[in-house]
Amino acid sequence: MKPTLTSTSNSSKATPLTSWFRQNIWRLCTAVGLLSGVLITSANCTDQAPGISPDPTQIHYPIGIAVHPSGKYLYVANSNFDLAFTGGTVMAFSTEETKEIEVDRAGVKTKVKSLEMLPSSAVTIGSFAGQIMLSQDGSKAYIAVRQDRRKDTPIDVSSIVTVNIDTTQAGKGHLKCDEETVTKEQTGGVGEENKFDSEPPPRCGDTSKLFLDDSPYPYSMAMVSVCKPRRSCTQDSECACSDADKQKGFCTGDERCDYGRCVTGCNARTCKTGETCTQGRCRSNPTTGQSCQSDDSCSNNNRCDNGRCTPGCQRQVDCPVGNECILGRCRTPLPSSQPFCMQSSDCTNYQTCTATRLLASHIEQGGLSDYSINATTGKLTREVNNISSLPSGVTSLALLPTNPILGAAGNIFVSSNQNNQVYILPNQLPPADDALTSITFNNTDGTNSTFADLRGVAVGYDKKNNVVRLFVASRRPTSAILVYNLAMTTDGKLDATLQRFIPVGSGPSHLLYHQQEAPKPDLLYVVCSQEGRLDVVNTETLQVEHQIKVGTQPAFVALYDPKPGAEVQRRRAYVSNFLDTSISIIDLDSHQVIGQVEGIETRLPLP
Repeated sequence: MKPTLTSTSNSSKATPLTSWFRQNIWRLCTAVGLLSGVLITSANCTDQAPGISPDPTQIHYPIGIAVHPSGKYLYVANSNFDLAFTGGTVMAFSTEETKEIEVDRAGVKTKVKSLEMLPSSAVTIGSFAGQIMLSQDGSKAYIAVRQDRRKDTPIDVSSIVTVNIDTTQAGKGHLKCDEETVTKEQTGGVGEENKFDSEPPPRCGDTSKLFLDDSPYPYSMAMVSVCKPRRSCTQDSECACSDADKQKGFCTGDERCDYGRCVTGCNARTCKTGETCTQGRCRSNPTTGQSCQSDDSCSNNNRCDNGRCTPGCQRQVDCPVGNECILGRCRTPLPSSQPFCMQSSDCTNYQTCTATRLLASHIEQGGLSDYSINATTGKLTREVNNISSLPSGVTSLALLPTNPILGAAGNIFVSSNQNNQVYILPNQLPPADDALTSITFNNTDGTNSTFADLRGVAVGYDKKNNVVRLFVASRRPTSAILVYNLAMTTDGKLDATLQRFIPVGSGPSHLLYHQQEAPKPDLLYVVCSQEGRLDVVNTETLQVEHQIKVGTQPAFVALYDPKPGAEVQRRRAYVSNFLDTSISIIDLDSHQVIGQVEGIETRLPLP
């Protein structure tokens, strides 16, 4: 006899989706652990409920969460942890806060802000989603999925799903993937057995996914970016600055073409007497001189202007700082390499910080893998598989930011709760045997311990104290953030010195380092999953400044802190509360919860 699943799909908390099937799935899954505040099932508990499509209108075990760079949209990855449906979903919400709901606060009914979901924007992915990561321009979302299936195959594998984001669409089409349409006739219900009030959300098809056949269970992710030219070119005329280019931030005036990329050009003030600024270059208007087609057809360090060879720069001192005198012209040289960056301000004025790789940590074998991102399509290619020198159980990863004191950036930090160490890897993978170093957890009395249960990691540059710090979440013997100062050794490796333990709420998991404009201190956001709390640490004083009560078993936090002039000025943090299926909305000025998004009631009975 097929077990029955029951639920309701009201806008308020619904009757728990609890049935014989779901309760017994829970009891059968005895190999259950806590990872970064998220319940992890064993590989033997992957049979999905037959036919019922996920509710496309409500969140359901939310884990991954991300804010669009514009601040206008919030994206949530739902994990389908209880296996009630055929998969999890990705949903898009407007951040306008035009909606209000009534919640119970300590027995008092209180109205709070909430968010409206974009209509018909949900897409179905595999079960057990992890982190969601957006591209820097907000056009792509990548979701780590621990349990997925190819079409027409019964074998479960891991995957990373690519979803396109079209912000010109306010509803259907806002989220796009290689969709497979699902009809009501193909399902046993939508959000509930024998219920078809909503159309089933489309499934992301196989070509939207990068399947990991070794099934390493991806969970947390990070993007590796490098400084790349904003615009490529073959001649100066291609570097004209249109109004559209100005709106995109590509340029403020006409540029010139040096070595295949458009760079900052001249203006009326930078040209000498007798020269005019044309197509980004200072050019003379010669009436005599050898005829020419290009600079290299002129001799004696002359340049070709208007078809005639004319005297150009003679020495390096004739050119502005940062330029070189080549073939009679001051040119912007090619950089020796594409430097790692965290934001476009890390790059020169003709470059932009562009994501080229995606890193994913693995709960199972190998610890970490590396994926290249196609510059045109955004598709992923797995370049480096599981790194054998790393243990399994990698729970988090972070990148060393650009900073002026270490002479390095982009190094990768990963934590493992299998052997309670933090590993430091070079930016390029796989690492050589002598390029991988590790930090062993130390107790407050200086003794080593194998019981730390390390989780989240974050790295940040403290501008005021001129120090780069590593933060590591430890759950045992007490919940604390380990603070390390980083320095470069004489042999070119990073060294970490333990500075302090910061007590935080129980079960610290995800860490998010938030860099603020001086004189504001940088802040570290600590998701305390077992406490149901978000702690905020001042990274200059190394003290907890705020303790924010959120929902049950929070998983990830995402921030939006607008730059001056941004269209959306709301400063917000959003926390995905896994076990009570809700999203907490936090005002970053007051650091108080001001709103909530509620989904299907899915609280499971503990074994």
